[in-house]
Amino acid sequence: MDAMTDRDPEAHRDSVERIFPRLGETGTTAEILDRLAKSGP
Repeated sequence: MDAMTDRDPEAHRDSVERIFPRLGETGTTAEILDRLAKSGP
């Protein structure tokens, strides 16, 4: 997760490990850009 942050490191870790995976897929900016590049024009 390189395109988000939190002022509280513990809250950031909790979001990344517990909250975001329940909402959808997560990935780095590079991973997301790679998927978008492969998905079409």
